[in-house]
Amino acid sequence: MKTEFKLSLLMIAIIISGIANTQNRYLKITLSEDTSDNVSFPPGTKFELKNGDNELVYSNEDSTNEFIITEAHKLIVYPNWKETTDVFHISNGKVERIDTRLFEIRSTAKKEKRKSKTYVHNHDKYTNGLSMKKTLKRSEVNPELYNATFEFSNGIIATYKDGEFKAKLNGDDLIVGYKYFIYSDSGIIKLSFRPSNGETWWVFQPAKD
Repeated sequence: MKTEFKLSLLMIAIIISGIANTQNRYLKITLSEDTSDNVSFPPGTKFELKNGDNELVYSNEDSTNEFIITEAHKLIVYPNWKETTDVFHISNGKVERIDTRLFEIRSTAKKEKRKSKTYVHNHDKYTNGLSMKKTLKRSEVNPELYNATFEFSNGIIATYKDGEFKAKLNGDDLIVGYKYFIYSDSGIIKLSFRPSNGETWWVFQPAKD
């Protein structure tokens, strides 16, 4: 009986770990041999990759985090912010799920009650040369939550304050969509922010020439 109970606990732990692993990974799609030719979607995005015979060969349900494409495939992505799908036809590229924790520069003293902290994010491999500095401050309205300022190396400054997200470039307001997506002539910054703990992930999708 004890052995069965321990096995049940182990199975539950494995399932919970798998769910957490999926939720911590964003979807990156490389569309051609050019590694800069890519698009990204937030963690938890559902997708299906089918081969030339319309057979499902890879999806968000799989345990592996990378699928290399060397012949014609069709990728169907189901963004959670709209009812329609995005479809990509890829013959040479890659579909991968990247751990968002790669972007987190965490305080070594996690249990310390922080009033203000500054982090520098500079991961060229994932952000196409763009870097960002994030400053967190406790909300005066609700000290259990964080407000934040995001300063990007291309001059864009974004702020989150008590539920309101804004972005500016050279003093001019930028379009913000899907809650934390920032649109500019240089491309789209796809950002996700959790006010409860300050966690942030982001990718930069350059505008096509």
